[in-house]
Amino acid sequence: MSHFITVRQQFLISKDHSTSPQASTILVTGVPRRYLNEHALAKLYAHLPGGVRKVWLNRSVPHLHPRSLESTNFFCRDLKTMPEVYNHRLNACNKLESGETTLLKTAAKIQVKKNKQLAKKADVPAIVQSEESLNSEHDLSLADKLVPRDQRPTHRLPLGFLPFGLPFISKKVDTIDWAKEEIERTNNELAKMQKVLAKEVASMTRSSRMFNMTLPEMVQELEKQTYQPLNSAFILFNNQMAAHMAVRLLTHHEPYRMTKKYIDVAPGDVVWSNLSMNPYEARVRTLISYAITAALVNSLPSRPVSGALIHVPPDYPMGIPSCFHR
Repeated sequence: MSHFITVRQQFLISKDHSTSPQASTILVTGVPRRYLNEHALAKLYAHLPGGVRKVWLNRSVPHLHPRSLESTNFFCRDLKTMPEVYNHRLNACNKLESGETTLLKTAAKIQVKKNKQLAKKADVPAIVQSEESLNSEHDLSLADKLVPRDQRPTHRLPLGFLPFGLPFISKKVDTIDWAKEEIERTNNELAKMQKVLAKEVASMTRSSRMFNMTLPEMVQELEKQTYQPLNSAFILFNNQMAAHMAVRLLTHHEPYRMTKKYIDVAPGDVVWSNLSMNPYEARVRTLISYAITAALVNSLPSRPVSGALIHVPPDYPMGIPSCFHR
């Protein structure tokens, strides 16, 4: 254990880790509504060494009915879910990469076939260009000229609520053309959403009247926003020591309020859908999980198994077997 503590301390104070933003960032959950403001949280931890550099409030998005990201009617005027649009753009980028790779492979095969035919007619050795050499050139303009329209990569869009396309029923689209259009569309949608979010964050941060509001007035003001803040936030400190001190401080006097704080959290380890969970709801879920685990353990057939193990036949010789004697 002492070796582990030594290695952990050496890692925490190493130059590569201590200078990274992750080492000086904490995640605070169960934040009361009165502190759901960047300036309020920065002022709360301003007395720590070095102060606060940046505060990010986790914000919610309106809920949409689950649907495929490739649906043609995915975009609508009231779409405000930034993560959904981002995932759709990421899916379109993957489709574009896959489609262009397939197009290059098809163009390479066509080019090799043409070279063989020309060499056979001219009765000279064929100069065959491998698929790898063509793929490394990434000459998409030449591939577009070589590959006929009916041999280009295609896929079918999902049908209605189904997350996949059906053969002969769903609409078939050109993968590369579709992906380019969707990437351009999602970029415009994300740019608009980011402007709205930046405007709301700026209004909350710079507004001085937020500190003079009562709690009902503040709740009403927060509900007017498109992206309402959740009860959790990431706080970046100027000093690594300040982050470790903030995690161990008693921040709020109410129970379960700002008690769960985490430091050195990697983005991949965060369950983003749980950041909006109420502290009391998290406590109830924990108790329910304990109860289910206890019920499963008690329901195991331990008594029959233990009875079979300790049952000794009446004709079994008593005493220690001779094989165990020294």
